[in-house]
Amino acid sequence: MKKTILQMLRVAMVVPVLLALGACYDINYFYASPDVIISGQPTNLIWDADDYINCVINNSIGPVPATGVLTVAPVATTSYALYCSDSEEADFAQTLVLVLPSAAP
Repeated sequence: MKKTILQMLRVAMVVPVLLALGACYDINYFYASPDVIISGQPTNLIWDADDYINCVINNSIGPVPATGVLTVAPVATTSYALYCSDSEEADFAQTLVLVLPSAAP
């Protein structure tokens, strides 16, 4: 049987969409707010990687849920990395917290 042009176009449009849907793992965002603080002040690490099962933040923070907010209070400029994975995919993102010396009294 001959395929009509319309049938071929449907297949040509559906296959790339299915392939794209199969590869939608990504860390949506990972940032610090605020990203500039005075030494010892708190900042929030904020992230979303909802397609992943296992996520870890370095610098002795450890395992975290795939979406969350965590308050930290670094005393020196610190780069944090979020690593996420499942059985097939892995990804990471980084954010930097710039720490200024404490103000003089």
